Amino acid sequence: MKTAIFLFKNDPMTALHVFLYLKELNENGTAKLILEGAGTALPKSAEGKVRELYEMAKEKGWIDCVCRACSMATNSLEYNEKEGLPLCSELEGHPSIDKYLREEYTVLVF
Repeated sequence: MKTAIFLFKNDPMTALHVFLYLKELNENGTAKLILEGAGTALPKSAEGKVRELYEMAKEKGWIDCVCRACSMATNSLEYNEKEGLPLCSELEGHPSIDKYLREEYTVLVF
C-alpha cells in the first residue's frame, strides 16, 4: 500500500500521531510525508519525541515534500533549505495532490 500524508498543522499532538502513522505505514508499505501550511514550520519548532520522530523520518527519506510557498509564509524556508528537505511548488507554489493520486497513493490529510 502507498500512502501520502499531508500535514497542515504545526501542533505537537497532531505531529506526534502523524509521525507514528508514517513509521507504521512504512513498516508494511510505502508512506510519504508532505508538509503543507503551518506544518512547514514543524522542522524548525519540533521538540522532544516529535523532534526524535522528525529526525528519524528525515534520515529515512520519508519526508517527500515541503511546500515552498508555505515555508516562505511561516518564515521557515531558510531553515528547511538548510535541513536539506525537498521543496515542492508545482501547484502555484504548493505541492500537487494530483501527483500522488496519479501514482495511486491513498492521501491522508491532517
